[in-house]
Amino acid sequence: MDRTRARRTDADTLVRVATTPRFLQLADVAEVLNISAAQVYALVRKGDLPAIKIGGRGQWRVEASELEGYIARMYDETRNFVAKHPLGGDRPASQLVRWTTTEVYDEVSSRVVPSASGGRAPARALVRSVHVTEPADGIAEVAASVRRGPRCTAVALRFEGMDGRWQCTALELG
Repeated sequence: MDRTRARRTDADTLVRVATTPRFLQLADVAEVLNISAAQVYALVRKGDLPAIKIGGRGQWRVEASELEGYIARMYDETRNFVAKHPLGGDRPASQLVRWTTTEVYDEVSSRVVPSASGGRAPARALVRSVHVTEPADGIAEVAASVRRGPRCTAVALRFEGMDGRWQCTALELG
């Protein structure tokens, strides 16, 4: 995806200028997002990532500005999710039903800390580090370190692509 073009400057020296094409192939988008081309295609087909079909063979292309917009939306969604995460007791665990298996939901429900009814609110959780691996297509494993007040907790999650969305299928807190 590294595309450069040459141009001459006023001093008549050859300079390489990086150019980003307006439209990207799905393989290029997959490389930017560090996911498979099949996952990018699924995002396009679902309408999450706007794209166009061009040419006689109907090749998919994603406009670079649309990709940047998608990335910004994903950051916003992640930020909102973290802010409303129920393990801090700020929101009911029932908000996670759609995003978890029954086993994971039961585990989360049993660990929810009720909100303080008076006095000082507990310290908000701070995500210290996150490491994500993709052992297979449609599977993401996440290891994170979360700090709440003076305590740190390790969190391990497994996400699987199900019904066009990510669903948490395993959770370990320790």
